[in-house]
Amino acid sequence: MSVKEPRIGTLAIGDELLTGRIADTNTSFVGDALFARGSRLACARVVPDEISVIQEAVTELAAKLDFLVVFGGLGPTSDDKTTEAIARMLGCPTVPHEPSREKLNRYLAGRKRLVTAAAEKQLLVPSAAEAIANPVGLAPAFVVSGLVGRGGCTCFFLPGVPAEMKAIFSRDILPRLIGAIPGDTSEPPVWRCIGIPEAELQELLGPLEARLPAGAWLGYRTRFPENHVTLYRRAGVSIPADLHGSIEAVLRPFCYQRGREEPEEAVLAALRRGRAILVLAESCTGGLVAQRLTALPGASDHVWGSYVVYRREAKLAMLGVSVPTDEAAVSAQTTRELAVRALEKSGAGFAAAVTGYLGPTGGTDADPVGTLYLCVARAGARGPFLEKKKWQPNPDRVAAQWGAATWILVELLGALEKCYSSSLAATTELPTT
Repeated sequence: MSVKEPRIGTLAIGDELLTGRIADTNTSFVGDALFARGSRLACARVVPDEISVIQEAVTELAAKLDFLVVFGGLGPTSDDKTTEAIARMLGCPTVPHEPSREKLNRYLAGRKRLVTAAAEKQLLVPSAAEAIANPVGLAPAFVVSGLVGRGGCTCFFLPGVPAEMKAIFSRDILPRLIGAIPGDTSEPPVWRCIGIPEAELQELLGPLEARLPAGAWLGYRTRFPENHVTLYRRAGVSIPADLHGSIEAVLRPFCYQRGREEPEEAVLAALRRGRAILVLAESCTGGLVAQRLTALPGASDHVWGSYVVYRREAKLAMLGVSVPTDEAAVSAQTTRELAVRALEKSGAGFAAAVTGYLGPTGGTDADPVGTLYLCVARAGARGPFLEKKKWQPNPDRVAAQWGAATWILVELLGALEKCYSSSLAATTELPTT
């Protein structure tokens, strides 16, 4: 018997979305959250900040959907017209959301600023709607059921600011949508792979993909230098355990991590488990590894800092590593010395270093553009160090730098996990590969 899924759509409101000034990342976020739970968006639309156009779009979409998620037009400026448009459709006045008013008053008083009419405009919701407090910003969201005809579609109206939208959607809206999706809505398994192209993954998984039941499929996503494989299934579809295990076995040599956690998040979690401090010595990545780690809450407890030793003279001045030639700057020896000296100078428990040729010029016959040298060192280790040489295609410098940072994070994660595993608990040595 087929399982009826709710029809869910999105409506993004804003002139800036149609002029190309900003992208509609809100729909991507909502679509991804639903897709991970066995459902997908039935439609997505973008309209300008015009009351009649907003009303027309809401009327049309609500007539054919079970749920409509609307973003934008709830703010304090003259081009924020969504609340007024919906209040007119409901035939009711707009009223301030009192908890949001109290929040606004506290916010402005703390900054010794006056409450203006424009600031208060963002507090308004249709009186016939259910208001939802904004945990990040000031403008409340609101919910309307049966906006078109009797019963029917439930419409959620959220701020367009991505941080505010995501917070409200994750806390208040997604649970309602998940409750309406039949069957198992747990997130699907994700294998984060590195060191293998997407085409080769497809070649390996093709025979297993052909055995998947109807309503299940493998999704491939490239985020250079990683390739993610997700086992999706529609609501109510089960994956045989042996088939799941076969996919796991095929991907094991390339999968450095399961799930949606970013490598920097996993590294910080591993440092937290080991109550360890990390220092970095970055050449070609220019501090990007440190930036990715320190963007996370709690990083100050475990990240000592980073030596950005980009030029040869910087390596000598900052860490005392003498590099006689440009070619020697990208090498296993230099990378090892950078890690060791960073460890000694900082007093940290772990050090990670990276050098490489990111192009478009540079490189040698032995180490062409795309070559990376990675090293992880541990305080008190008798040796050896974890050292690896990698090569990655470099589509452009921005992608290449991100890729190099990802590689050292992945290798660092592997080293930390091995150090804290039961088999290595009694040794101070790191594996060399």
